[in-house]
Amino acid sequence: MAHERGRQVFDAGSVEGGGWRIMTVRAMFHICMELWGIFICLICAGGIFIATPHKTRRTRIKILMQIACMLLLGTDALSWYFRVDADETAYYMVRISNFSVFCINYIFMSFFATYVWLTVSKHQHRKPAALRAVYALSVIGILLLIITQFTGLFYYFDDHNLYHRGNFYLLSQAIAVLGIALCLFMLISYRKNLDRIIFLSMMSFFVLPVLATIYQALAYSFFIAMFGDRDFHTDYVRHGHRGNEHAIPLATGRLRKSTVRSRT
Repeated sequence: MAHERGRQVFDAGSVEGGGWRIMTVRAMFHICMELWGIFICLICAGGIFIATPHKTRRTRIKILMQIACMLLLGTDALSWYFRVDADETAYYMVRISNFSVFCINYIFMSFFATYVWLTVSKHQHRKPAALRAVYALSVIGILLLIITQFTGLFYYFDDHNLYHRGNFYLLSQAIAVLGIALCLFMLISYRKNLDRIIFLSMMSFFVLPVLATIYQALAYSFFIAMFGDRDFHTDYVRHGHRGNEHAIPLATGRLRKSTVRSRT
C-alpha cells in the first residue's frame, strides 16, 4: 500500500526512458516479505493437494484459502511497487491492487468461515446464522469497497498517487473483526464436536489475526497482519488408510497487509 511514511530512497534512477524505478527501503522490504509469503503459501497448497488424494470440500476450501493468500500478497506487492509513481500505468495499478487487497480479504473471510463450519459441523447440512452473517458481511464489505472507489470512504489517493486512509477506514476493519468474532462464535458453539487438540489448534487461528487487525487499525505502518491468518494458521492435513490417520501440522502464512496503508 502506498504509505505516507518511510520514503527513504534505497535506490533510484531515471524513471524516464525506461530507467530504474524509484524504490524505498520500506517498499523493498514489504515486497520481499510478500514474495516469500507467496512461496510459502504455494508450498502449503501443494502439500495439502498431494497429501489428500481424496479431495473433500474442506480440502478444496483449504487450497482456495492458500490461493487467496497468494493473490492477496501478489496484489499488495504490486501496490508497493507502483506507489508514488505518477505515470498512467502506476495510476491504474495502484488503484487496482489496493482494491484487490481489500476485496480478497473479504472473500478470504468467507472461505475461512466455511472452513471453520466444515470442521465443526460433523456433516450437518443446516448452516448456522453465524455463517450466513459472515457471508453477508463479506458482500457488504465488497459493496462498500466499490463505493469507496468514487467517494474515498475507506481510502483515497493524493496527487502523488499515495494511499491515505479515509474517514471510514475503521469501518472496513470493523467488518473484518466482526467476521472473525462470528467464526469464533461458531467454533465455541460446536466445540463438543471436536477433540481437545483440534479445538485448541483451531482457537489458535484467531489470536494473531485479531491482534494484527487491532494493531493495524491503530498503527499506521508496517503490515503486521502478514504474520497472522490473515497470517499464520496451523492446519492439519489428515491422511491415511482405513482409519489410520496422521495429523500433519502445516504453518501457513499469509502476509496480509489488509489493513495497512495500501489496502486494508
